[in-house]
Amino acid sequence: MNYAVCYYLLLQCLFETMEESLKELLERMSPEYSEDGIPSDEKIYKKWKDVIDYKTMNADEIRKAIKRKLEFTYPKAEKTIEFLEDADLSYYLDEAILRAEALFSEN
Repeated sequence: MNYAVCYYLLLQCLFETMEESLKELLERMSPEYSEDGIPSDEKIYKKWKDVIDYKTMNADEIRKAIKRKLEFTYPKAEKTIEFLEDADLSYYLDEAILRAEALFSEN
């Protein structure tokens, strides 16, 4: 479920930044079209599945972890990286957890 939470946080970042390169990444990351919440692109899943642990990390730690992962694996998402520099993900985190829980309750 950590992967889905991370995905939904990035989706919220997309709504804030409207960054085309992030949209491309999210299309490859989407867990919504699979039975088990794992995208068809397993490379993407393996790269992102352990980036966060929403149960043990606070919103600021999650923000930093996602930002770091983007910087090293997807640096062309410049607007999102800049947005994550000082964004408060507290509200977004609650929403992402709810959406991930809903996704897994459907499957």
